[in-house]
Amino acid sequence: MGLSVHLRSSSARDVERASRGSVLLAASAPTQRRRRHRAVSAQGLVEFAIIGPVFFMMMFGLLDMGRAVWTSHELASGTREGSRYVMVHGTAGTWNGAVPVEARVLDSTSALQGSNLTVSVTGAPGIVGGFATVSTSYRFDFIVTQIIGRGSITMTQRSRIVIQS
Repeated sequence: MGLSVHLRSSSARDVERASRGSVLLAASAPTQRRRRHRAVSAQGLVEFAIIGPVFFMMMFGLLDMGRAVWTSHELASGTREGSRYVMVHGTAGTWNGAVPVEARVLDSTSALQGSNLTVSVTGAPGIVGGFATVSTSYRFDFIVTQIIGRGSITMTQRSRIVIQS
């Protein structure tokens, strides 16, 4: 009978198949390997296409939340610096409303942009022992949600102080 058995490797499984009567053809082994490789590659590509965007949105969202917390902290710190400015310059009349206070808030922070910041000062600036309130609001733009056309929130801070000089 001129039937020959070709083993593609010397693994124990192939030897066992050959002993049970399975015939492995030498030409079919590389073809099966290529098909299996293509199927595995395509499966990985499909899995990445499903999971990849979700993973990247979560990572960038996490970075955006960190930026938001940092900006909120900077806004609170700037508001306190603005209220200190009003406290020290309250009776001298040099603070003249919110313009120098806004400049002081921007000078004391690194994360705030002047175009998104609004500062208002209310109270009795000329009276020692009087109260003054510095209110700030800042429009924060999220990077991730700008991709879909939305994504800004308004952060507000308020500081009330007693004018001492």
